[in-house]
Amino acid sequence: MLYFRFDWKNDFKGKEHKSGLAGWFDICFDKISDTQEYNDLEEKYNYGTNEYDVALDNLVKEYAVENGYILDGCSCFTLTEEGIEEFTNYIKDHPISEYPEINIFEGIDKGYGHDGEQVAECTKIVYTGETKEFMSIINNENIKNKLPEILKLIK
Repeated sequence: MLYFRFDWKNDFKGKEHKSGLAGWFDICFDKISDTQEYNDLEEKYNYGTNEYDVALDNLVKEYAVENGYILDGCSCFTLTEEGIEEFTNYIKDHPISEYPEINIFEGIDKGYGHDGEQVAECTKIVYTGETKEFMSIINNENIKNKLPEILKLIK
């Protein structure tokens, strides 16, 4: 199955990309701040140092993954006429198309994430391009079936 998503330039991590619940870091930090692991971290590293920051990030990410706040895969849309329609409805309230880069990839459906968005795990990036090219197809009212025109970008 093909999927698409928008990113900052060179920000898509392909198979390594993760999807997180909005505010996951703060939520998870609050949950671990009274644990022995966090106390050990504070004793071992000096607050504000790079070592402390890296250790804290790792501890919070580990908790987030173990407890389902971060999922394998990324928020995306299926590259189907239905997925394109879902995207056009979505961008009415979310300025996702302001990202300069679009990534189209083959992937494995992971269902829906915490925020109700489609999540897929990337198996192969098939196209990386400029959002404006994609949006010129989406916004062209003379193109009724958008999918064939979008697929031309990949070739």
